[in-house]
Amino acid sequence: MRNIRKIVAVGLVLSMICLAGISSAYAIKPLETLEEVRTDLVIESIAEGWNEERQLSRTTTILDFDGNEYILAEFEPTGYMIFNQEAAIIVESAENSPSPYMGLDGELFYGGPTRYYIYDGVTETYQHTVIDSPINSDQAELLAEKCRDMQVNMTLQADNEVKEYIEGGDTPNSIENRLSSSFTYVAGRGSFFENLDTATEMGYATQGKGLCGYVAAGILLLYYHVYGPYGLINPRYLNSSGTAFNGGDFTFYLRNTYGQADGTTALNIETILNEYLAGVCNLSPTTWSELLTTKGSILTQLRAGRPVIYSDELDDPKHPGETTKHIVVVYGYDSNDNFVAHFGWENYSHVQVSAPVLSIFGSSACSIISLNG
Repeated sequence: MRNIRKIVAVGLVLSMICLAGISSAYAIKPLETLEEVRTDLVIESIAEGWNEERQLSRTTTILDFDGNEYILAEFEPTGYMIFNQEAAIIVESAENSPSPYMGLDGELFYGGPTRYYIYDGVTETYQHTVIDSPINSDQAELLAEKCRDMQVNMTLQADNEVKEYIEGGDTPNSIENRLSSSFTYVAGRGSFFENLDTATEMGYATQGKGLCGYVAAGILLLYYHVYGPYGLINPRYLNSSGTAFNGGDFTFYLRNTYGQADGTTALNIETILNEYLAGVCNLSPTTWSELLTTKGSILTQLRAGRPVIYSDELDDPKHPGETTKHIVVVYGYDSNDNFVAHFGWENYSHVQVSAPVLSIFGSSACSIISLNG
């Protein structure tokens, strides 16, 4: 009830201020519209469900490549949310990750999870805000089609109660449960993935591009190395406790030994996993993979205690066969079947992503079902 009372009380006060601004030329006009204030209150109330207290430091509007509006909310000391205006739902959030747009102004664009850009008018390209992976205007145009599909999916699952409140309706019965802080992790081992939070620990490769698939493969192999009966990874690649990497050497080893190209899909990674496990570990693994994967298929793997490597893809129209993509490790879900993913970047080891948003790209996924010695 605390959140609801706060929203109602502040809403009444703001309404009075607005009325005073209309009736008196000397009244101080509010800097935000009531809809903007209500949106901030919804976001703050949802953040109160986080494990630790966070203070809202900035909200700003960002666009996807189809012109749909999102609210970016940044928190102190850390944390962010991306809120879709039309559907009134949280698209993605992370309590302990910095905003991918932190400290940036200008033309900010959102292309779905892991796709954060700022427009560079000099080069006429869209620069990724986290990694060195720009896209050109042709790729942005193609991404606009995906954003259009993403918006349709979200609108079909709109939170109408919150949307009506923001537009001036009654206060919803509950706000904070829109974003769960209670997750189900594969075999209850969420802390394993969360603790791989630095570049060194996750085996991030600092040189070269397109190595995210090999980082994800390393994380998956490390998971089964730690919790399985087989020693899957040579200790020289690991820290003293054997629970994290000691740098990017293992990632480069996978790339140089088994990789065919820097860019990979989850189907490529499945082949790499099988070859590595058979050749190095003398195992006969059973793996699962799926092209154009669905939320239901991924949830089936997660509920069976299997982390999932997930790849989204965006074809380059000027270079047939070339794609821009990113590969993440999905290792948990909440009561609304939203996913928890390790993005393979430093400080992004626990990001909650709306399931219908993650599934709009031509995508693939894979997991290890069993290891047989």
